[in-house]
Amino acid sequence: MNEQTYRDLVQYLDALTVPDHYNSTQKQIATQMLRRIDAVFEKVKERYYWPQMFEDIRNYINTCDTCQRRGSQQRVEPLIPIKVKSPFYRIGIDIKGPLPRTEQGNRYIIVAMDYFTKWPEAKAIENIRAETVAKFIYEEIICRHGVPQEILSDRGTSFVNQIIDKLCENYQTKHRLTSPYRPQTNGMVERFNRTLGECIAKLVNSENKEWDQLVDATLFAYRTKKHSTTGFTPFYLVYGRQATLPIDLKLPNIQEKDEQNPLLARLYQLIENLETDR
Repeated sequence: MNEQTYRDLVQYLDALTVPDHYNSTQKQIATQMLRRIDAVFEKVKERYYWPQMFEDIRNYINTCDTCQRRGSQQRVEPLIPIKVKSPFYRIGIDIKGPLPRTEQGNRYIIVAMDYFTKWPEAKAIENIRAETVAKFIYEEIICRHGVPQEILSDRGTSFVNQIIDKLCENYQTKHRLTSPYRPQTNGMVERFNRTLGECIAKLVNSENKEWDQLVDATLFAYRTKKHSTTGFTPFYLVYGRQATLPIDLKLPNIQEKDEQNPLLARLYQLIENLETDR
């Protein structure tokens, strides 16, 4: 990011707008930076306050080597509105991989997301055979959240097969497929897929762990982050309360300002390795 871009970002930060004279690429980069800063600020201010907090968070993110190294600048997929009636009524599902094989033999991540609450589920898997996908749907979706009315997937052979057809038939679930001409219909899940990959890549570099050991921690962080579409965390929409974070146990009186401690770096490691809402 050049000096002029940085100055313009600072100038327009409070309004969360981007200067008109930017070309399309500069606008996209600047918008992603603004949304990332705003997302972290919203999460931190739930528990902390100190003077110039927004500026401190902005400066931290702009000087964080990991953030700049792994920040996504991919093309933003268009949003296709999909109406849903209730939590876990419609589930989107996708697969990420192949990835480097881990010691446990895992090479893929299967991902599902509820279109109502934005609650994600994900699991590291060895293969993408129909049996593996069906087991994930049964154990991680049906047994945990109930039977969805609809499952949305692409037309890959992992999803379009007799085993998945039989599973959906047994539970009277409609299996909807994305159009080959509009694959972005399942864009919400695909965006989370990219976010999950970026987050795990950051954590692998900093924690020196294999990627399949970081899926659960990344899921928890995403579930406890306010979603830009709903204005709530997925955790709150599912459980009716906010999650208890490790920081809450260390600071039981977080409502009292004199008890607060700006542990931004630690919070950032948990929260900012998440989706910068595209």
